[in-house]
Amino acid sequence: MTKKLIFLILCGLMISCATAEKDKTQNTEQMLSAAGFKPQLADTLARMEHLATLPQHTVFARERKGKMYYFYADEKVCNCLFIGDQAAYQQYSQMAVQNRQIQEQEQSSEMQEDAEANMAMNWGLWGGLYPWD
Repeated sequence: MTKKLIFLILCGLMISCATAEKDKTQNTEQMLSAAGFKPQLADTLARMEHLATLPQHTVFARERKGKMYYFYADEKVCNCLFIGDQAAYQQYSQMAVQNRQIQEQEQSSEMQEDAEANMAMNWGLWGGLYPWD
């Protein structure tokens, strides 16, 4: 019975992690699209094989004919390659920075709220111990 429970807990954790990773990937892909990156579906065997060889879930650059192009490969979620130029990459970079700042602000607010909730004082219990009482 214990092994079965441990197995179920581990499965639940793996599903939770996979869902969080998928959500993060989809969020990144939405920002890439909004920034001007164009998704290209890996709809042939040759494209699927090539997509599998590329760095996954990270923006990387390659030069072609003196011009820089930026790519984001996703073999698992959309089975596609996002392609952008310098302008799209700059837009994406700005959006990513703004997104991180928003997330940090939200985390900071949540931490502050948690700290305040945990720090509620019942001053009546401690009256007379401090000079300001």
